[in-house]
Parts: sequence; structure tokens; C-alpha cells
Amino acid sequence: SIPWHALTYAHQQALRAKVAVAYDSPATANRILAAVRGVVRECANLGLMSHETRAAIISVPGVRGSRLTRGRALTVDEVRALIATTAQTTLGVRDRALIAVLFGGGLRRCEVATLATYHVEPKGGRIALRVAGKGNKQRRVPLPPDATEAVMAWVKARGPESGPLFVSFTKHGGMRRRMGTGELRDLTASGIYEILAGLAVRAGVPPFSPHDARRTRITNLFAAGQPITAIQKLHGHANPSTTAKYDRSSEETMDRTAGAVGVL
Repeated sequence: SIPWHALTYAHQQALRAKVAVAYDSPATANRILAAVRGVVRECANLGLMSHETRAAIISVPGVRGSRLTRGRALTVDEVRALIATTAQTTLGVRDRALIAVLFGGGLRRCEVATLATYHVEPKGGRIALRVAGKGNKQRRVPLPPDATEAVMAWVKARGPESGPLFVSFTKHGGMRRRMGTGELRDLTASGIYEILAGLAVRAGVPPFSPHDARRTRITNLFAAGQPITAIQKLHGHANPSTTAKYDRSSEETMDRTAGAVGVL
């Protein structure tokens, strides 16, 4: 009910107090405050608000606090169980390649959904994927040997036709095509979620999100002693602190430490 350019320091203070109570997560509350700051900056740049008012509003601090990180890293046995559940069909070859890219490359599912055949770059017996990540920033993601093998098996089974790397299938087990053009239909981000959920149920693996594959990959790299700067670059993080939040190996260390000495 208040025009953006009429916002004041008092309004931002009131908003901060409200979101601090309304949202359990400080991060969520701070995203709202940051959005307001962004609009306020534009108002000042357009001459709709004085720079003094802008500075006062921006000076309102964010909501303090933190929450335990969400998600989990899957164990080696859980990933193997997922792979073992895939069918011995062309569809199964695709699913194994999908698991390989998610757990072996640590890609976001939206990144996987946008992969095309020309994004696959063979080199020295292994392959790398050219990925368009957040902020329209491209990066090159080399895959480990076992993931390379799975992806190359899918590339062969899929055929030489250009188009999306991962395609959807019909209920009869054939690769789905678009009406009219006959082009292969891409596998969507929601489709990837459904595939992993189905494999988890059949494999008896506790529920997990596609993003947990990314957490698993980063955790394994940390556990292997790889430098954080390299892990950050591989996964397209702008800040190493973001990469560190994905590491679940520290939680296992804390569990072992807590259990090392009993109460009695």
C-alpha cells in the first residue's frame, strides 16, 4: 500500500521486525530485505528518492542467526543401489548416465536438463561437459572414468542424432519425439526429479532430492582432500563459502567426536 519511492528508514525497520518473526529461516527474511534494498537503490538512481533516504534504509541490518543446512550426502552403497535398480534396457542406460552426471559431475538438475549432445567433449579417453550455470556462466566439468563410461554408453544407445543429451521415454520404452517436428523431446527438470524418486523407492534408499547428488559429490571431494578453490570452480559457485556449506563430511566428524567419550 506504500509507493516504493515513499519508503523510509522506519518502514524498513518495521519490515525487518515483521519478517524476523514471520519466517523461521533468517536467510529467507534477509532475502526479502535485500529485495527491498535493491528497489530502493533503483529509486534513488532514478531520482525518485534522496540518496540520504536510500543510505538510511540500506543501513538497516539483516536478521541474525543461522539454521542447520538442509539435505544430505548419500553413501556409496546407496548410490550403488540406485544404479543396480536401473533396467537392462535403453531406458536403463539413460538412467545410469543420469546418475553418473548428477553424482559424478555434481550438476544442478536444471543444468542437466539443458545439456545437448554438443556439450559432450571427449578428451583423452574421458569426457567433459560444457555447462551453462547460474548467471549464464559457462564452465567445463570433467567426469571421472566410471561416469564417463556410463555417459558414453548412453551416447551410443541414444544414437548420433543432435538435440538434447537426455531425452524422455514413452511408457512403451521408446524415445519420445515432438509432434510435428519429430525431434527428440528433452528430459525436463521435473522429469529428473521423478526418475530419481522412483529409483529411490525401488532401491529402498531413503528419500533424497536431486540437489543431494550435488551435496554428495562435493562432500566426497572434500573427504578426498581436494582444494576448496578447485571444488568451487567445478561446481560454479561464486563464493567458496557457498561450496563449504555443501560439505557434509564435517557432520560425520562431529558425530564420531561426540561418540568418542560417553557420559559415564
